[in-house]
Amino acid sequence: MVISNDEVLHLTDKVQSLSKKICREPPGEYFIPDELY
Repeated sequence: MVISNDEVLHLTDKVQSLSKKICREPPGEYFIPDELY
């Protein structure tokens, strides 16, 4: 599978925003999709 630079950047953005969301909100208030496992 070949991943373009744009896709990598997009994924990185997604992960970073997810991490920020998780750090900011108390546990139990955010939903983590199954695809991340």
